[in-house]
Amino acid sequence: MAVYVYSIVGEDHPVRLDAVRGPGAPPLGRLRTIKTGALCAIVGDAPLDPRPAARNLAAYREVQQHLLAGGTVLPLRFGFRAADDAEVRVVLERDCETYARKLRSVAGCAEYRLEVAQDEVAAGLEHAPHRALATGVVEAFRPFTRERNPLEATGDRILSVAFLVPYDQEELFLATELSLAHQMGDDVRFRLEGPMPPYDFV
Repeated sequence: MAVYVYSIVGEDHPVRLDAVRGPGAPPLGRLRTIKTGALCAIVGDAPLDPRPAARNLAAYREVQQHLLAGGTVLPLRFGFRAADDAEVRVVLERDCETYARKLRSVAGCAEYRLEVAQDEVAAGLEHAPHRALATGVVEAFRPFTRERNPLEATGDRILSVAFLVPYDQEELFLATELSLAHQMGDDVRFRLEGPMPPYDFV
């Protein structure tokens, strides 16, 4: 039976799955692990209806947040499927070094997504002042982040970016966001989402 592959974690992750379920009516929502060497994949039987319904996406996110609370997690894209458990095991064994390297790159971190919007901006980074403002915001966070990944800025947003933030820098990162939002005034709106698994750094 086809399976959803939710995440990959290391052998030191506690992987407590009793309190969380994937999409689909029982027994489809039951999660399990597939282990090979130092890696462990969290999987569940794929629902019969493969459409990305809102309830399925919500269940996927709940699983990822639950795993993040237990340690470093490498989230796979929503709806990632394999033919069966055997295929998952083959992929883990074949690409073990790649997955191990990616886990190390995000270890001890969570992702935060920041959107900054300005009332008079029609679309994206059209003008030099807006580009300068966006650059300044990103630079202010640099000392407290391990990586950053620009995302698409649409509508009145002048900036959309994902940050990989070490846990020991979260307090300073959040304080910086509050300080910048206060300095910019009411014309500039900040929207920060997180902490979340490192979706944009996989």
